[in-house]
Amino acid sequence: MPDVVRNMNPPRASPVSDSHQNPPTGMINGRGVPQGLRLRPAKLVKEWKIRAGTWNVGTLTGRLRAIADVMERRRIDFLCVQETRWKGSGTREIGNGYKLYYSGSREGRNGVGIIVSNNWKEKVVEVKRVNDRLLKIPIITGDKVVNIRQEKELFRQEFEDAISTVREEEKLIIGADMNGRVGKRRDGYEEVHRGHGFGIRNEDVDYILAMAESFELACMNTWFQK
Repeated sequence: MPDVVRNMNPPRASPVSDSHQNPPTGMINGRGVPQGLRLRPAKLVKEWKIRAGTWNVGTLTGRLRAIADVMERRRIDFLCVQETRWKGSGTREIGNGYKLYYSGSREGRNGVGIIVSNNWKEKVVEVKRVNDRLLKIPIITGDKVVNIRQEKELFRQEFEDAISTVREEEKLIIGADMNGRVGKRRDGYEEVHRGHGFGIRNEDVDYILAMAESFELACMNTWFQK
């Protein structure tokens, strides 16, 4: 499951990608790419000194302490969690200084959340709960705004609309359960995939890679050897 951040290198969208056939709404140029997305992932991570991850937890019930321990051990600042299966929405301290922001349904199905470390939780300026699949928290760091977005079973229009609301001067990290495997082969997606994937790409991933290319993002867990 790719962790996606902005890429400084302008990508070359494939002629058959969705960026050409169905440009996202709210885009500025013909490729469907907003202006101002010009941050190299390696430089971005070094500049922010942020560690972010994503985890399909199955349920949060009875697991909060264990999740907090894992985050502390791995020094994770932001963890996007899916399948929380909690009813309603709210905020909760979970131990070790970590704070959970969650968004669920009345029935207790689906559900997403973002867990923030003690070093960052005071920098959260607001919480935007769209539904039980989409949650956003802007973070103020220096003179920058960092947007952490959590999404489950992404629908194209919802996802593209959400990205389109991020302003040029802001930065973006996406953690999601995208139900896809990017595989080892890059196959024309060299700007977003750096070759450290696993196995064979499955059919669900074509849109993920085309979307990342269109919005000048990068699948960050392919940028380093596991």
